[in-house]
Amino acid sequence: MGQPRYATSHQIATSSTGASTHSTIELVPPTSFRTSIASNQSLTHRALPGSQPQKGVTSYTLSPNRQRPLGGAFHAAIFNTTRRTKDQILFWLAPMVIGYAVMDWAIQKNEYYNSKPGRMAAEEHGAETEINMKG
Repeated sequence: MGQPRYATSHQIATSSTGASTHSTIELVPPTSFRTSIASNQSLTHRALPGSQPQKGVTSYTLSPNRQRPLGGAFHAAIFNTTRRTKDQILFWLAPMVIGYAVMDWAIQKNEYYNSKPGRMAAEEHGAETEINMKG
């Protein structure tokens, strides 16, 4: 931090005889880019100093402390999910009910065929079992 924050300029006032009467050090802030542009020139988006100002470009900003990125998101999510479910329920509810019924029927039938009463009923109808096929 040995360097000063601002550039220094030395002003030495000399008398008419050439002898130095006093010496002052003035701190001068660095010139910013915006202050170096003349008042009749404009600096707009993607424009160089001295070029014609762009027309039809409007920019709106909102203060960072006024922004609400998730403002109303949960409220909207509830009603949006309800609306989308209502619109799509006929496309997935009927196939799901049919699929559940078929799966339940298949599980019950499989349990019956692999139980003692199911095997006895199969033997009565003349169906071959694994024991008959091996022997």
